[in-house]
Amino acid sequence: MGNKKSSKKSKPISPSVRRKRKERRKEKRERKASVEGTTGVDSIDKKTQGFERARRSTHGSCHHIFPTSRGGPKEEKKNKYIWPGINLKESEKRHRAWHQMFFNLLPSEVIIIISSWTTKEGGLDRLLVGRKNLEAWKTVFGAKNPCEVIILIRETFVPVEIDVLRNNF
Repeated sequence: MGNKKSSKKSKPISPSVRRKRKERRKEKRERKASVEGTTGVDSIDKKTQGFERARRSTHGSCHHIFPTSRGGPKEEKKNKYIWPGINLKESEKRHRAWHQMFFNLLPSEVIIIISSWTTKEGGLDRLLVGRKNLEAWKTVFGAKNPCEVIILIRETFVPVEIDVLRNNF
């Protein structure tokens, strides 16, 4: 008995299926363009492109304390935290590192996670945190121990979470 590799040949796509797919892609582009108020990427003027680029880059360092994906207010200034950093790029790096560790968790949930990572001595349990999250921890919090970070989150982020939950926004 010889070892024969079974090779599945994919079925060729019929011209009618290709045509339908092409039409759907075109309709999707047109819908997207109409939502943006343009007829396509080429018609966006340079000023608008610059504004959009600036808006995206500033959001990179702006952290919504109560995530908008979980019902938090988008435009409320109290819900935004600008990551301290030497420059915008450093602030964006801290923001990405935060979401790498804690995704879109609420501040109270983040405290629970950090507590589970804390050793009896008050240090960070490197095995529970993991290598990538340990690098992210250093990026966001530097040399701070978990107790210091929990205090920071309780003082800075939790009051905003409580306000949002009480609908004070």
